[in-house]
Amino acid sequence: MKVLFICNQFLYPPFSGMRRKILTFAKYLKKQGDEIYLFSLTPPERDFKNHFFKEIVIAKKGGCFSKSRQVIKYFFKKPIQVSIYINPKNIKILKEYINKIKPDAVFIDYIRSGDFGININLPKIINYDDPQSLKFTRMKEFLNEIRNPFGEGVNFIPEILKKLLCLKPFKRLILSHEVNTLRKYETRISKYYPVILTNSLEDAKYLIKNGVKNIDFLPPLIDREYYLQRLKKQKENIITFVGKMDYPPNPHAIEYFIKSILPEIKKYHKGSFEFRIIGANTPSWLHNTYNSSKEIKIIGEVEDIRPYIQESTVFVAPLRFGTGIKVKIIEAMALEVPVVTTSVGIQGMMVKNRVHVIVEDEPEKFAKGVIELLNDKDLRQKIVHNAKKYVFENFDAEKYVKNIREYLKGNFKNSI
Repeated sequence: MKVLFICNQFLYPPFSGMRRKILTFAKYLKKQGDEIYLFSLTPPERDFKNHFFKEIVIAKKGGCFSKSRQVIKYFFKKPIQVSIYINPKNIKILKEYINKIKPDAVFIDYIRSGDFGININLPKIINYDDPQSLKFTRMKEFLNEIRNPFGEGVNFIPEILKKLLCLKPFKRLILSHEVNTLRKYETRISKYYPVILTNSLEDAKYLIKNGVKNIDFLPPLIDREYYLQRLKKQKENIITFVGKMDYPPNPHAIEYFIKSILPEIKKYHKGSFEFRIIGANTPSWLHNTYNSSKEIKIIGEVEDIRPYIQESTVFVAPLRFGTGIKVKIIEAMALEVPVVTTSVGIQGMMVKNRVHVIVEDEPEKFAKGVIELLNDKDLRQKIVHNAKKYVFENFDAEKYVKNIREYLKGNFKNSI
């Protein structure tokens, strides 16, 4: 079977949970003997090694003027994050490419790619992952604390507009626009796809409430071969956070941890420790403010996160807003590192506090959870044993990919 992936983000390097999830999906299709193709709406950011795709086609890159024109044209009809990708030339290129390779099925990744699959008359699925309208709604509650609520989207606009959009009145205006248009777009676009994939049951309930009916699940995917490799031994007193830093919940969580939780750890923990921050696109304010700190080590982007997580004593995810199941938490659990997180961090997961993870929403209690794990090896071993079992039972990549593959082969006759 030939499967064409249409993605708004270029998938290499895989330094975000979303990219790793889609690449895992592609890997397991290829293991089944399928031919995998990629049509990417954005170009690669650097050199990369293509491990899975038979061919990769990059859409034509539009300039700031053309993107601005598209945003203005669709401002009252579509979300900005969708409009900037809509390019009639690229839709034509995609159509010609489909006629050339003649795929048997199409997998459209993320709501931003939704317009590109509307007129494709083939077995197709769109992956919403987590509903963007829900994420932006929750983000509005913390707007005064968020420096850049638009994430990587600001990279598509001129520098002077970046500064303007990050001013408080414009942040609120644009965010409100995105919430309203995204909610309508998520519902409207769903009518063109036989199946909408989302991340968790909580996200599915939200989409159903908004009129999206044809929903199934594609949670984070755990590749047993990948996560069972032991690359590093665990060290003592290493606290680690992982997250792509142009995704707004992540830098917000870092700032919250450093300002509210770290002082509590220093107050009660006897002995030294190191807090590591790992993730692509680390903002300049983080470097400028904390580079000289003795406890904080900013590592930034890494090619492979596994050895960094494996040598950690505790993995922290102090998230205060967000949607869907968090890939970073699933990965830490699979890599046998105990997790301390918030109730936001375990959304969509059927885990128990102090059995699979430690869950605390108050800074002092969060800090004490971290300290307890730093000091108690038996507790760490108990939690990682339960967590690893839970992850491999519930997020096995082979099972989910097999189900979706059977659906695509059945020309819409089989349900996932």
